[in-house]
Amino acid sequence: GGDCGGSISRSSVGADRAERPVWVHAVHEDRWISFSESSWWCQGKANVGDAKGWLHLPCVSCFTPPGSRQAWRVWDGRAWSAQPSIRCFSRTDAELDEALTPPPALLLEGGRKLHPEAAACLGWYNLVHESPPPSPAVGGGGAGGGAAGIHKQVNARPVWKHATHEDRYLAFDGVAWLAQERVNLGRADGWLELFDAGCVSPDQSRQVWNASDGKDGWPAQPTITCRRPTDAEVTAEAVAASLLAEEEEASARSARRKAAKKGKKKRGGGAEQPPPPPAPEPAAVPAAAASSSEALAEPDAVCGGSGSGGGGGAGAEAPVPAPGAYVLLHSLVGRPDLNSRRGLVLSYDAKKSRVGVRVDGEAKPLALRVANLEPMPPGPGESGETTEEEVEVEGVVETPEETAAAEAASRQQKELEAARKEEERKRAEEKARREAALEAAAQEAAAQEA
Repeated sequence: GGDCGGSISRSSVGADRAERPVWVHAVHEDRWISFSESSWWCQGKANVGDAKGWLHLPCVSCFTPPGSRQAWRVWDGRAWSAQPSIRCFSRTDAELDEALTPPPALLLEGGRKLHPEAAACLGWYNLVHESPPPSPAVGGGGAGGGAAGIHKQVNARPVWKHATHEDRYLAFDGVAWLAQERVNLGRADGWLELFDAGCVSPDQSRQVWNASDGKDGWPAQPTITCRRPTDAEVTAEAVAASLLAEEEEASARSARRKAAKKGKKKRGGGAEQPPPPPAPEPAAVPAAAASSSEALAEPDAVCGGSGSGGGGGAGAEAPVPAPGAYVLLHSLVGRPDLNSRRGLVLSYDAKKSRVGVRVDGEAKPLALRVANLEPMPPGPGESGETTEEEVEVEGVVETPEETAAAEAASRQQKELEAARKEEERKRAEEKARREAALEAAAQEAAAQEA
């Protein structure tokens, strides 16, 4: 009768006995709930509508079992006994769909004095798919998220794979859920087990996990829990996976470069190839301008074009105006009101390719691209010389859209950094926990030998 309880039931289409609805178990197709002779019964399919079964609820007045306040009775093979702890409650279609949809990820946590192999089963598990699901947005698929795509099944239940241990899986063997190696997938062999055949996924169970001690014992581990990760944990895991992928790609690129370099040496008879010619030096910038360029803030894209200057030909780079030169502003998109204004060049930041310009009518100097400046001669009585005070460039041309984008990028960077730190902390804790388990196992083995 244990297969009747602790699970979700779904209404059966077209089944009706004694003018009462009938339900079939969501997992066990041979477990039904129907009404007969003043009681609701949990029974086999062959007995639907008859007063036979493993559980029954004496209640004539209730149209469905959730409406009763009576206690369910259980047959133990010899007599019926009341079980007040058994409850029957209803679910909405949305709740039912969510409960029957396997979560895209599971977290297996807790445990005390575990065997090292059992401790290696703890951690993050991802649902295994037969066909790849669409890539979710960072932060999706958390506690309430479902799994897209066609997931792999073993013994008519979904399977999850450990995120970092390639040979650890969560699967159902027909009777219990097991954390096991791939070679034993779906068999009654593993390191952690949960006896609950009535749940679609192990996070739905309230039963206690057992852990193998590496011999013949399976002590209970009430502190082990299986749950769906939160959205914040999903985000952290996505960031960690991204960082790991970047590290692996960087290692692969390094290996390819070393292999290519080794191949060149071999083809050249062991002699190293001559180094490539040095890149051309950038245009010289006066010392005063170079020192002042550090005061330029990060410039914004406000120029209409970047490939042609006022006096250059198609595709030619415009010359960098020297400090003290006068320029005419043109082709500005973010600040079109500045076009056709004159300005005095104060400095040049070669790293950012921006020129510090004091523009007529503006309170602060601006950081502009060379492509938006056209050289022009100074006016009568103007020497074009600059002073130390004029070299302090602080102004930045900025549009509202660029400001919003910069703020959003800054927020996202902070969130990713926080998630990365949290993931590093969790990994450090997991490493410490595993080392402690290994040490405890070693001490126990030494004590037994002594």
